[in-house]
Amino acid sequence: MYATIPNVKRIAMSLMTTFFHDQQTSYTYTMSKTTFGRIVLIAACGGVMAWVLSLAFDKLMLTPLFCSGVSANVRMCAHSTMLGGDIALLLVNMLLLPLLAVTGVRRPLLVVLAAAVSLWGMTIWTNGFWLWSLGLTVVVMTLVYATLAWLNQAKHNGVAIILLSLFAVLARLVLA
Repeated sequence: MYATIPNVKRIAMSLMTTFFHDQQTSYTYTMSKTTFGRIVLIAACGGVMAWVLSLAFDKLMLTPLFCSGVSANVRMCAHSTMLGGDIALLLVNMLLLPLLAVTGVRRPLLVVLAAAVSLWGMTIWTNGFWLWSLGLTVVVMTLVYATLAWLNQAKHNGVAIILLSLFAVLARLVLA
């Protein structure tokens, strides 16, 4: 059993050097482990913010506005959770844009747009027990942003646009 631990460590180190290389190639830019860690941290904080804002929009604004009184709008009331989540996602993505730019992500607007398309309607399948939905929101948002930032290392704009668009389309197919 103890003989496999060095093998796992060796495999993990080879994967790290494959994903995070120090030398630029003719096809990709470099991304340090520190920059990638910052992106993951920013995305995780964005996931927490999106969950909190989604809950706040739903419970404090949309539900009292559309679901109370005689003139309750049944359609809006039924979809207030989804609407609050989508508004929160847009606001958080707008907040993450300058943070990603300062972190050193190339083409941060493209990353944020692809993330918004990929995560649209996330509230529907992360709804439930609050701890479960918070954790799932943070994990999914972190994975999406980390993957998009890693795919965005392509030097050519056309290749980056194709890769990020393909990821967003695949994410929509999987999540729909």
